[in-house]
Amino acid sequence: MQVEFLEDGKRLIARPQGRMDAADGERFAAETQQLLQAKMKTVTIDLDHLEAVSFGGIRAMLKFARSLKDQERSIDFLGGGEIVRDALDQAGFDDFFPFTPPFDSNRGKADGTQ
Repeated sequence: MQVEFLEDGKRLIARPQGRMDAADGERFAAETQQLLQAKMKTVTIDLDHLEAVSFGGIRAMLKFARSLKDQERSIDFLGGGEIVRDALDQAGFDDFFPFTPPFDSNRGKADGTQ
């Protein structure tokens, strides 16, 4: 898995690419944490290029999100294909974190299209 990072003022945008397993998730969290500067209050994870995420990868992202909350920072998620969004929905991510666009469980698509 590879990750592209972009800085946007008080926001750090992370774009994981490929497949995320537990080891990738831990590495992703560590790399993202290292790049956070004091002025950055939000981490946005752009899921559009993530092909799949395992339970271990989800667990690593939850642990990372908890650490951000402890630092008084927020996290949000953008996009994501059907496979990734289904995995995150089954893990209950949509109940705790903002997603753009919201997951449409009636259609099974992140963007509400069929």
